[in-house]
This record gives sequence, structure tokens and C-alpha cells, in this order.
Amino acid sequence: MALATVVCAVSPLGAKGRISDAFCLRELGWAPGTAVTVLAAAGVVVVTRETADGQGSSHGGRRQSVDPSGHLRLLTLTRQIAGFRTGERLLLLADPDRQVLRITSTAVLHRLVVAAVVGSGLAAS
Repeated sequence: MALATVVCAVSPLGAKGRISDAFCLRELGWAPGTAVTVLAAAGVVVVTRETADGQGSSHGGRRQSVDPSGHLRLLTLTRQIAGFRTGERLLLLADPDRQVLRITSTAVLHRLVVAAVVGSGLAAS
């Protein structure tokens, strides 16, 4: 199985949930007004582009649009569910082939890397 081409960026979460970096959205081809579905769980948000028939993810989620300036805003409830705080640095992982944007905090990434290092035996004693 071939690995997906993933485009990454790190961006702070701004006031009112604005993700200031639009690089990943441009790589996905999501222009201002693009309809998306946003799903959230503890530590992660998944954003998918809605299809031409208006359908997004089959698992529900909130419908939103890329804002007029080409940025994504995470609604208050989405931020609360994911546990994201204003000013926190977020890791954005865009998969253009699948038209999906996955978002997590750098704190979650740090915990995953530490667990992998400890599990591999590379951790200093």
C-alpha cells in the first residue's frame, strides 16, 4: 500500500478559533467558501470537503465553510471537544488525495513521540 502524500504545517490557534496558516487549505484546493464537514474528538479534529451533492463525512459533524480570507475557523464547541486553547500551536496534516485535513495539538504530538521513543528503548535512563 502506497503512503499518502501529506502536507504539514504548524499554526497557532487564534482568537475566535481562527487557524492563521492557510497553506494546507491551499494545498487541498479549498478556496474561500469551500463547504467542509468538521468532526472533533479529544485531541483531534478532522475536516473533510463536502461532495458536490452536499454530503460530507458519513459520521455527522458540523458543516462550515472556509472563510472569505481563505482560513478555517474552529467553532467553540469543536475547540472544547478537541481540548484546543487559544494560542496553542496546532499541527495540520493535509491529505490532498483524500481531501481531508487532520488537526491535532503539538502537545498531543509530543506525547505520541515520547511514547514511541520509550517503547522503542531509545529513551535515556
